[in-house]
Amino acid sequence: MAKITAFETGWCTHISCIALKGAGLKVCKFPARAWLLEVGDKRWLWDTGYSSWFEHYTQSGVFRLYRQVTPVYFDPQQAHRWCDNFLPPASQRKMLMRLFCRIFTLIILLACVISLMFPASVLVKAGGK
Repeated sequence: MAKITAFETGWCTHISCIALKGAGLKVCKFPARAWLLEVGDKRWLWDTGYSSWFEHYTQSGVFRLYRQVTPVYFDPQQAHRWCDNFLPPASQRKMLMRLFCRIFTLIILLACVISLMFPASVLVKAGGK
């Protein structure tokens, strides 16, 4: 039998219309979660990818805009406490990274920026119609 333990790992903020059509421009908090999957003596951590790495790799370039539009709030001390309490030694860990949430948000953000920069008639012509 599998056991699943959920953890709150932080959150990001962005305008609500990115997540829900017609929700408006109100800035909302979107929680990030991680799940520990246990089957027998095996354990896997399914994680959102929010960590100090996100901050490091979004300091410059186009990714800096992404970091500013959807800021991430992450508490490293809390993450370390969970690892110490629930995970085996690092040599026995397997980690699954769920980056879809952040990538999907970036795609939606880029689509919004493009639609604001170019009128629909230009985009239709570019598409060959």
